[in-house]
Amino acid sequence: MMTGLEQTFQAMAAGSWRAAILVALLCALRWLVGKYLSRQVLALFWVGIALVALAPFAVVPAGWSPFNYTRVASMSHPRPAPVEPVVLPAAETRAAVAAPAETVRLVVLEQPVHLEQRDFTRAGVLWLAGAGFMLLWQLAAVWNLRRHLRRLVPSDDPRLLGALAGARRELGLTSTLPMHVTDLVATPALCGIWRPRLLFPPGFAEGLSDAELRFVMLHELGHWRRRDLWLLTVLQVTRAVHWFNPALWLALRFARQDCELACDEFVLRHSGGDRGAAYGETLLKVLGRVRRPAPLSGGVGIVENKRQLLKRFAMIMNYHPVGFLRAVCGVVLLGAFTVVGATQEKAAPAVPASPPATPAAPTPGEMAQRRQEMLAKALEWEARVKLELRAVGEVGGVPVALIDVEGEPQMMMKSSGIMGLRIAAIDVAAQTATVANRAGENRVLSLTNSREIAWPKVEAKWFLTPEALSRRRENPGREIMPSAVVLAWAKINREGKEEILLNYLRSAQVVGIRPNSGGISMSMGFLFEVQEQQLRRERREKFVASLTPEQRADFNNGAQPVIRFTDPPEEREKQAAKAKDAKERMDKVIAGLTSEQKVLYEDYAGPAPSLPMGR
Repeated sequence: MMTGLEQTFQAMAAGSWRAAILVALLCALRWLVGKYLSRQVLALFWVGIALVALAPFAVVPAGWSPFNYTRVASMSHPRPAPVEPVVLPAAETRAAVAAPAETVRLVVLEQPVHLEQRDFTRAGVLWLAGAGFMLLWQLAAVWNLRRHLRRLVPSDDPRLLGALAGARRELGLTSTLPMHVTDLVATPALCGIWRPRLLFPPGFAEGLSDAELRFVMLHELGHWRRRDLWLLTVLQVTRAVHWFNPALWLALRFARQDCELACDEFVLRHSGGDRGAAYGETLLKVLGRVRRPAPLSGGVGIVENKRQLLKRFAMIMNYHPVGFLRAVCGVVLLGAFTVVGATQEKAAPAVPASPPATPAAPTPGEMAQRRQEMLAKALEWEARVKLELRAVGEVGGVPVALIDVEGEPQMMMKSSGIMGLRIAAIDVAAQTATVANRAGENRVLSLTNSREIAWPKVEAKWFLTPEALSRRRENPGREIMPSAVVLAWAKINREGKEEILLNYLRSAQVVGIRPNSGGISMSMGFLFEVQEQQLRRERREKFVASLTPEQRADFNNGAQPVIRFTDPPEEREKQAAKAKDAKERMDKVIAGLTSEQKVLYEDYAGPAPSLPMGR
């Protein structure tokens, strides 16, 4: 189960992704139709983005949402419920019994991303630590500013007080603002959410006319009346909570720009559009009196960014009062944007969990038809495959043949397979090889482009000694071809490939290698398989003959039954019980072997298990 921290991080990650999409949409909207909308309305769009990011749960289900294709969904995978016991080999049993770690599946842009539960927990802890640091850093900056403000005394500059009183009367404001002169700021600024204050740098009124000072007061009071400090504070908190999302850092920067442009509109609307040139000259004069304006933590100023002044001047010079139609269009667009940002895809109705329907078993007729179709495809391929017999010989009394399969040399003996084809016979005297397909139809190959080959001299006695047989029992897959040879096989010339195959033949291994679409397919056989099987059969008969009637009965009953996973659970349990009983009988026989019987058993089946020996 997911903890509260993980669920909160999951919701915040989803909200952060949705907010990033909205930031991209709003940036495109500002570029396309920004000059036709009121900046005072456009600044409110950022509030909607902040709410989406801070309140990811407050969404409205809708039949369609633009986030359907860009959603971040998650699902916790609990451990699977217990299933019917199934008898497996030891290695598979350990893998099946081990409970898988709980995972979390995120779907980002319709692509699943799987995370282990502990990784998801670490991500939640990292997010919480980063958000806590960012919030504490902002609180520390605000507290430091308040600590300095407490030491300030109200300004008694008559020009500043007169300009402020005149601007208040012009805007119809009844409440007043404390005003201070301090070197904390380089340009006039408004700071404080609960108790806003106006800050002016020392000597600021000097060099400005009364009309220019009026423009400055109108701008700062515009920030106060529009509640821009509240908007920027909400965005700063949003940036702190979603510190990992660069889109929300960008959103705060653009929001400050829109707030300044909105205040410029506010000043022009209350001063008349024909005063734009005078207002622009005021901004230039204010900018000329400071070297490096910078945003004030917890406040807004009249000039914060020199690079943005060009855009502000263009808006001031091209300013036209916002008409009724433009205002209505802006409000409608803002409402549509807010609704879109608050929607999400409707959740599908909950369906009670039920086991997957078991597909109906095919009828005997359907199974026969499928077999016929598969056989027809195999026979079609086998009829097209190009086979060439290049050489026939005898090694250690066993007939072998060098056959080209689609141009690739293969070493073959009787019973060797070629993708469904089988070597039915090799006639050394007639220099032919017979290949049988799946349908039992024979195809006789005669020598074409025969090649003189020095067949190695190999004797069966070298490979049928007890030591050699013991090694073969320990490594039933025979010697594996080095990976370097397999990777370079396509680059080796024909003579080199034949020499590699002859080297394996000298070690009594018949090897066929054929490149295919999946890489390299390899078939390996033992040259003296018939003799080995006969020798094992004789040694088994000799061992069984040494057993007492009671031992022989338990040994014969020790054959392991076949357990099929397709059988019903009851049948599997019955077969598992038989397998357990057979193993106990076999262990009983091996534990009671005499020293002579033990030697015979090891010659036949290899070293006996480490069990207490009998007499």
